Amino acid sequence: MRISVCVRKRPLNTKELTKNEVDVITIPSREITILHQPQTRVDLTKYLDNQKFRFDYCFDEYSNNELVYRFTAAPLVKTIFDNGNATCFAYGQTGSGKTHTMGGDFSGKKQNASMGIYALTARDVEQSIDEHDFSDIRLAQ
Repeated sequence: MRISVCVRKRPLNTKELTKNEVDVITIPSREITILHQPQTRVDLTKYLDNQKFRFDYCFDEYSNNELVYRFTAAPLVKTIFDNGNATCFAYGQTGSGKTHTMGGDFSGKKQNASMGIYALTARDVEQSIDEHDFSDIRLAQ
């Protein structure tokens, strides 16, 4: 069994941009995320404390759902058709982008679910079913 941990950075939202908030996350490579934490020394000088975190995959704010899917859930589809088990879930703070990633693009109350991880997985499962020969499957009674 292998567990893969991936992170996705979301862009600053309109509210954050309006408040001139600082983007404190950079993703310099496929496996590294850096958190830049503003700190203040005892003498009141300010500095950035940079902490590196390593993950299986890191996606920046320019990564679309198709790219995230290709490296995260798509390999799981192959696993299930090779008699394996697979689970994919999104975890994070409210507003961090879980619904956008898993469910697709939202604009107001409208949703384009065709580009979410759920829909992309369903597409590939359906395609895999069409490509496999299941004639040897017997149903137990």
